[in-house]
Amino acid sequence: MPAFHHSPEQLQQGKRYEACFRAYGRGLAIQAGGNVLKEGGVEVYASPTQNVFNAHLPRPCPAYRTREVFHTTLRLGEQQPSGLGILVGPSARQEEWAALLKEQGIRCGYWVPFMHRDLAIPIAKSPVINRIHITTLSEISVFWEHPHPYIGKPTTPQRQAEITYGGELVKKGRAQQLVAFEGEKPVGFALIFLHRRAAAVYNVGVLEAYRKRGIGRNLMLASLREARRMGADCAVLSAASKAVPVYERVGFTSAGHYGSYYIGRTRLERIVHELD
Repeated sequence: MPAFHHSPEQLQQGKRYEACFRAYGRGLAIQAGGNVLKEGGVEVYASPTQNVFNAHLPRPCPAYRTREVFHTTLRLGEQQPSGLGILVGPSARQEEWAALLKEQGIRCGYWVPFMHRDLAIPIAKSPVINRIHITTLSEISVFWEHPHPYIGKPTTPQRQAEITYGGELVKKGRAQQLVAFEGEKPVGFALIFLHRRAAAVYNVGVLEAYRKRGIGRNLMLASLREARRMGADCAVLSAASKAVPVYERVGFTSAGHYGSYYIGRTRLERIVHELD
């Protein structure tokens, strides 16, 4: 378990990423046919097609309100389909949330490294990779013909919603899709989502047969340049631990962790009943 202490700078960076996460997740849930429930400053959004989008990301609040917010979160989550995912970020009172969840027998499933990159820092030039070119893409039709490098084949409603959502964000000027092609085949992907001058990088992926060729690094460098062009002053992302060195090589630094908790439907109903 990582330390709960974060510097003031890390807390500020965490708030910016969390704002991106909420905006992106809320829109994706609605795109997938879900909804958003709000009460007393608490917001829980849900997708009917995948549990991970029945989620809550706690906002900063005074210590005396943490338990109240926790209970409200569970009640709203119980009104949504399936279970409830709670992602406790740096700006929330992580230690208090962990203790409240532990009271209910719920432990953290995993800790997600959060990373930050100041776009004022120079961005390295992308090396040439034979037969690979990276371009921005507004259309999504190519992903109905070829597997999406991160999402995969559009064989489920949730995957279809994720692919469509990326295209809708581009049309609204809120995002840009970068795709690495070999000929007409998409082999790598990254989505840059702009919110309040912070650019969150999502869905970075390279097809397995094309990995370890520098495509992922070039996608990240291109994403940073595109984020700067879009007017962002920083880039933020959450990363699998094994991918942290890749992001560090393009200038990202660690800014804390997020704790990911999941409460199944049956347990959630029992806990809410007991609290009531």
